[in-house]
Parts: sequence; structure tokens; C-alpha cells
Amino acid sequence: MEGKGRTHLRQQVVGAYQLGSHMVQVVLREGDGGEYYVLPGDIPHPRIKVGADQGEWSDVVEVLLHEAMEQVMADLGYRWEPTNAVSRDRLGMMFMMAHPEFSEVCARVGLFLALCLPDVGVAWREWKKGAKG
Repeated sequence: MEGKGRTHLRQQVVGAYQLGSHMVQVVLREGDGGEYYVLPGDIPHPRIKVGADQGEWSDVVEVLLHEAMEQVMADLGYRWEPTNAVSRDRLGMMFMMAHPEFSEVCARVGLFLALCLPDVGVAWREWKKGAKG
């Protein structure tokens, strides 16, 4: 999630990679956590932003995995949200699928990670060097 009222200034576009039926732009940004934009408005495909101020590489991978899996599950129709909730709080979201559907999610996200993780790793290491200097 975005920081409370904070605009993230430092960002680095890593690249665009296939995620299921979409090309998805991956961006490192200040902070931690992450978010997925279906229609970011300035590019013709979705975007995942990952907070790069993580202490460990595994934290970056965890956020990227979370956002990618969530988006694929939404694309395939496995996300459920209570429709009568006024707040539209995303914490009420659930994912419903059988094992074959879960396997499809894993296959799509696995390909995405295989394509983007080498570049994200290089970008994150450069990000960390820039934070020290």
C-alpha cells in the first residue's frame, strides 16, 4: 500500500514483462510494500510498484510475488469482495479457487518471475548503493 498521504518521489522503472495475458511494468519506488495499477493512465499496460527500501532481497521478492499473484487471481476471476461493503476495504478480499486454478496462477507468476527477477535484482542492488551515497 502507498504510505499514508506520502508521495513517493524516487522511482526506477525496471522494465515490462509478461504476466498472464498482460505486459506489466515493474517499478521500484521509495518505501516498502507494493501495489498494482490496472490502468495507471500514463502507459498502455498495468504496473506493479515495489518498495525498494527493504532490508533484504527476499522482502523485495515477497512483495513482487504478492502483487503478481493477486493480479493474476483477479484476472482469472478468483477474487471475491463483499459487494455490500460501503468502505470497499481491500482487507475483506478473498481468493477462491481449486487446485488446478492455483496451478495456473503459479505457472503464470512463475514465468513472470523468471523473466523479471534478474533485472529487478540488478536494479535493487543499484538502488541500495544509491541510498548509501
